[in-house]
Amino acid sequence: MSDVRLGQSMSVGDQFAVGLAMLEDDLCNAILVDTGLPWDTHTDNVDQHGMFDALFGGLDYAADLLDTAGLLDRTVVCVLSEFGRTPRLNGDLGKDHWPVASALLFGGGVGGGRTLGGTDDEVSALPVDLATGALDAAGVVPDYGHLIAGVLGLLDIDPEAWLPGTEDYDGLAV
Repeated sequence: MSDVRLGQSMSVGDQFAVGLAMLEDDLCNAILVDTGLPWDTHTDNVDQHGMFDALFGGLDYAADLLDTAGLLDRTVVCVLSEFGRTPRLNGDLGKDHWPVASALLFGGGVGGGRTLGGTDDEVSALPVDLATGALDAAGVVPDYGHLIAGVLGLLDIDPEAWLPGTEDYDGLAV
């Protein structure tokens, strides 16, 4: 890992290494890592392909670091954006903002190897049973509040204290 200097940009791997050291030393309970990559591709959406390779390489590295340190089973890794992208390319071969987004989670308590929720043919979000994540016409369309409440639940933190009245996305758990 390189030295940390004020105002210096750090690679994703170095950010994870610093974050892991802080977790191990009980200096924090959460870390935020930023790829620093230009994901907002309103033009030339194909540029995201290489960015995904960098992101997933960094996540693989983070999982290895956490596992080696014995922290993977008690750490939740959540990858998300503040919005999604339109399902179709625009006139500039890019994608614009879309109200449907996805998240990737792994680590302690996360029920892995599955997809929760879904979209219709127009890529609009479908309602789910928040207890299971299964599509359910009588369910609700999940939002960021549900997701964050579910992540807090995975960490044994009462979501009600932080998101009063928000239903927990229990389907994230094993």
